[in-house]
Amino acid sequence: MRKSSWLLLLPLLLLSGCSLAGFAYDLLPRLAVRQADSYLQLSKRQEARALELFRERHALHARDELPRYYALLRKAERAASDGITREEIDAVLDEVEFLYKLAIERTLPAVAEILAGLDDAQLDLLEKRLRADAEKDRKRLDEDHRARRMEKTLEEIEEWTGKLEEPQRAMIIVALEEMHETRPMFLEWRIDNSERFIEFMRRRPKPVEIEKMLAGYWLERANMPEELYAKLQDNANRYREMLIALDGNATEAQRRHALEKLSSFADIVLDIMPRETRAAIIEDREGTGKARE
Repeated sequence: MRKSSWLLLLPLLLLSGCSLAGFAYDLLPRLAVRQADSYLQLSKRQEARALELFRERHALHARDELPRYYALLRKAERAASDGITREEIDAVLDEVEFLYKLAIERTLPAVAEILAGLDDAQLDLLEKRLRADAEKDRKRLDEDHRARRMEKTLEEIEEWTGKLEEPQRAMIIVALEEMHETRPMFLEWRIDNSERFIEFMRRRPKPVEIEKMLAGYWLERANMPEELYAKLQDNANRYREMLIALDGNATEAQRRHALEKLSSFADIVLDIMPRETRAAIIEDREGTGKARE
């Protein structure tokens, strides 16, 4: 998994600024089917089954995972309100990791069933698409990865803090320069996994076998070189320390900007929950507030 922070990898970033967030969220099962169809050219029967599977997954997500996202956002908001400690950021990031894994685990059965039902022509198309993606990764191997990472990270942080002051920017640049450059090794690992998956699918595995294979890649980092894994872990720890240092130097305007953004996301998540779930959370929140009074 890519480096994460409560600033950068909260689950609903794609809804940022979207006044039709609820409408977009409701469309996710159809969008998922459309994406699968563009990649695999599903038959009408396969489309119907995929839509059924993704709707079931979407209902579970709305009922069970959205409340967890909401609680996480509120936890992050409380932690950031008066300065983040290492314990607080660890707790938030552990929850982010848990929710990421939960989402993958609950989605894998649907993906595995769809892949297990592909015919020979669809497997040929899948192989062609995966090899095309791998070729794009090979071309990326020669990019200036450090400059790309530097620019992207600064942009993402400023999305949450507003414009950084020069000492803050300099501190972040120094911290990023001290981190390991892992992207080339990561791309090579992803290319190798694509080849393994193509060979694996040609053996016509059962859904449970596909699910296990994908879980190994997405959750357990199967076949990842030990050197790459160690560098990713070290970078994650360095990144946390950088965020704590940045938080310690945040201006009141920057902290207010971040808190408003977190609160906005929490409101969006609450708004797109099923009515009964939302009502229960609001009732509990109001009851807690009265108890404190």
